[in-house]
Amino acid sequence: MRTKHVSQKYDDDNNGSTNSDIDDDDSTDPGPTLAELIQAPESGFQLKDRKYHLKTYHACFIGSEAVSWLSGHLGVNREAAVAAGEELRQAGVFEHVGSEKSFVDGNKFYRFTQKKHVVIIGGGFGGAKAAKHLQRDYDVTLIDLKPYFLSLPSLPACICDMPRLDRIKADHTNYLKQVRVIEGLVENVENGKVYIAAREGQEPHPPISYDYLVISTGSRYRNFLRDTEETQIINPLYPTDIESSYDKLLAARNIVVVGGGPVGVEIAGEISHYFPEKKVAIVHAPERFLERTTPKADKNIRRFFLNCENVQLLLGQKVASVEGGHAITDRGTRIPADLVYISTGFMPNTEFLAKNWSQYMDERGLLKVDQHMRVVGTENVFAIGDVAAITEEKLAQNAEKHAAAVASYLTARLNGKKPRPYETGTRVMILSLGPKNALIIKGKEVYHEGKLASTMK
Repeated sequence: MRTKHVSQKYDDDNNGSTNSDIDDDDSTDPGPTLAELIQAPESGFQLKDRKYHLKTYHACFIGSEAVSWLSGHLGVNREAAVAAGEELRQAGVFEHVGSEKSFVDGNKFYRFTQKKHVVIIGGGFGGAKAAKHLQRDYDVTLIDLKPYFLSLPSLPACICDMPRLDRIKADHTNYLKQVRVIEGLVENVENGKVYIAAREGQEPHPPISYDYLVISTGSRYRNFLRDTEETQIINPLYPTDIESSYDKLLAARNIVVVGGGPVGVEIAGEISHYFPEKKVAIVHAPERFLERTTPKADKNIRRFFLNCENVQLLLGQKVASVEGGHAITDRGTRIPADLVYISTGFMPNTEFLAKNWSQYMDERGLLKVDQHMRVVGTENVFAIGDVAAITEEKLAQNAEKHAAAVASYLTARLNGKKPRPYETGTRVMILSLGPKNALIIKGKEVYHEGKLASTMK
């Protein structure tokens, strides 16, 4: 049903004449349908959460207000506007929130029957939280590489405690009851559609259209080293790497951790506790640990590891290569290495966007966003978590707050409310140093705590 056609059909006050702004014909561009116009977030029917007899009806509109809108936009009287509304109801565009069958000019609540489609790429902390927030009011599709949520910050603790791996996973379908979950790798986003790479021996998945897109694909470490006969290189963000290297860890005598950020420090803390007989070397390019946080954090980490007889600290150096059973730094230091854990070289997982979205990225491959986490230059695409170009630590709790900001924005568009913008702030970081010690870092303050804090992490 096009707007001009409805106006012609119901304008009985003007002998069939119509408003020229609505009725001008353009065969090449018929314009939006009336159903599309009434659902436009800014200019269509006013949606709000409304209460009746102590019950709240979400994202609905009032019949009398809709009649006023139709009358004004179609240039017809209220009786004709009711007839137009009833035709839309019969076409399945909206329905009464209860059991009434017809559309009336009164204080009745109605809601649209077809929800807007939100596609979320990535099921980590940000993507999972966004899906959970939006599943009630939107038709949500979550695309993830795996069918389960995985708590990445908990992976370092699994290196020496393999059974823990199963405890940090949760099937997406167990907590996202109203979300369509697709397991797959997104290879492109183009012209309002998401394209999933075909799996070997299977037909390619049809392109998925969206009204809104949330990109939450996370990040990875840049692995510049390769396994040798003597040394295995491990990415601690991949559970398969942790599992496949466990026997090697048990047999290893010399372990090298590349990177002195949160993940590297936690890995070293776990191994030094559970295997005090093994030698652990931490190689970190900057001159202090956690260089983006307070210097007090570096001081506490140094103090902790200097009390561990099996830990060697090599700051201000980079591992350049691995050969002959040794990790070799850019200063020529040769470190015996049976295992090397890579925990440095941040890379956002945005390469699948490089073909069509480079204008929206910065030089690091991060997506530039506004205060509502919308990708700058777009109206309906959001970036959250590690892929968002925001000056703050890449933390799971920040990703969840990004998701809350997106949910606030999209819910506000449904209910006619003002969205809550995202605000950066000082977050509490818990850094475990094995199962019995942890640092709690908040701004410039650092607290050295025991087992409880480590367990919370």
